[in-house]
Amino acid sequence: MFFTPRLRRWLQEGSLGALLLLAAWPIHLTLENADHQIANLLCFFAIALGSLLLFSWLLRTFVKSWWKRLAVVFVLVCVAFQIGKQLEVRGFSGEMLPQVRWKSARAKQLVAIEPASPPTAVPSTGSTAVSTTGDVNDPASKASHEETFNQFMGNHRDGRVDGPSIQSNWSANPPEIIWQTAVGAGWSGFAAADGLAITQEQHESGEAVIALNLLTGRLAWRSTTPRKHYHPLGGAGPRATPSVEREQVLAQSSTGIVTSMELRTGKINWSVDLLLKAGIDQSSAEAAVSWGRSGSPLVVGDLVVVPLGAGLNRTSPTDAASLIALDLVTGEERWRAGESQISYASPALMTLGDREQIVVVNEADVTGHDPQTGVVLWKTDWPGVSNGGANVSQATRLDSTHLLLSKGYGGGSKLLEFQAAFTFESEIRTVWNDVSLMKSKFMSPVVLGKYVYGLSDGILECIRWEDGERMWKDSRQGRLGHGQLLLIGDQLLCSSEDGRLVLTQATPKKPTSYESLSLLEEITWNPLAIVGDLVIVRNAEKAVCVRVGR
Repeated sequence: MFFTPRLRRWLQEGSLGALLLLAAWPIHLTLENADHQIANLLCFFAIALGSLLLFSWLLRTFVKSWWKRLAVVFVLVCVAFQIGKQLEVRGFSGEMLPQVRWKSARAKQLVAIEPASPPTAVPSTGSTAVSTTGDVNDPASKASHEETFNQFMGNHRDGRVDGPSIQSNWSANPPEIIWQTAVGAGWSGFAAADGLAITQEQHESGEAVIALNLLTGRLAWRSTTPRKHYHPLGGAGPRATPSVEREQVLAQSSTGIVTSMELRTGKINWSVDLLLKAGIDQSSAEAAVSWGRSGSPLVVGDLVVVPLGAGLNRTSPTDAASLIALDLVTGEERWRAGESQISYASPALMTLGDREQIVVVNEADVTGHDPQTGVVLWKTDWPGVSNGGANVSQATRLDSTHLLLSKGYGGGSKLLEFQAAFTFESEIRTVWNDVSLMKSKFMSPVVLGKYVYGLSDGILECIRWEDGERMWKDSRQGRLGHGQLLLIGDQLLCSSEDGRLVLTQATPKKPTSYESLSLLEEITWNPLAIVGDLVIVRNAEKAVCVRVGR
């Protein structure tokens, strides 16, 4: 009787706003084990709605006049507008959090970071190579010519690097910065061979493959291709990492142009447009595969294998395929196979059972292919959507009969078992499937013995693969975000999403120490590369080479 309808609505509105604000963090903690991205989005939605309701309640409680309320709102909007003019959204993190900075900070940063060498003028259309060979034959680089990191995730495409361990006492002997340089936008990693470090970047109105002197960072050559990709959430530029084979560099642009170049000069040997091969245009291709083509070329004998795919509406099914193989020397098509839409993973060569095969993670399944003919040997479901909750991580070979699949977006991981004597009719058994384990979103896990290591929703985690038992998940020191990692002996070398280089032990017992060095200031999703004792880290704005000591 003491509460009029108006008073009840007034109290309910304020109480609901306060309740949403109080509940935001418990909501996040409850959903964190399912998927960090979903947890963040719902948490911020609760904060925004709660703040709006609470502000409305406070305004009507303490400001009685309607025109004064209007004046308060007007002043706040003006202040927000002025602040907004000084800020810019530089992208979104792997968990869909906007990355905001002051525009003045970007201006200072761009002044501080100079290119390794003056930009070379190139045409904005067509395929063109520009070479500045002064650095290529630098005698100082001879020492690094024997070391290679010739493709995505290392020489064996499994994230494992042979050789001695990294010197681990960084407080006493910190890594030495050898060079740093501005680079164009993109999420490509580096490959390295013959004293050159090779990556891809957005360049003017197209994209480019660039080669830098490994020891100086100076530009050796740049080879450009037309067309470019941009998505508001994923940013601009190429995604795939180049491969080096037999004095050739093989690269795929974000829009499906596969190019072969001479390693020493960047001269283009051949170029193939996959969109033409698939019978689709860029618009329909990006409607189906929204974040840009990320498949790094795989060289198998005299073949270059890359994902092909198709548009959302497959009007010409004969053109669609999971994979296409091109001749290494001529670029001519040798085979195409599979009917699955592509994902953001790269094909990998491995032996399962007693059969060598190309394994590729597709949009919603995983397939194994005969390397010479492309014939599909087996297929297993692995849900995903290439214009939404996509598959990005590589399939991880554990031993001759076991394969681990992992993904983010709440997907978790699954262990597959193959028969030792592999045939076309061989049964593939699911040993275990757990949505809470190894939720690797952008990176791919690495394996050492019975244990698998990776970033599970951005947190370093170790699982025993035989039974899916979590050994540890380091939510205190191991929060590295959606970065990348390599396994070097029994050490994990990681690049965090916020631009740190981190070193720790790969051990089934939770690591007790982490070495860390801040190198980059922007979102860092790009794969790592290590050549001898040189580690190259990059993001969409800058590349840094450090000597870590081995």
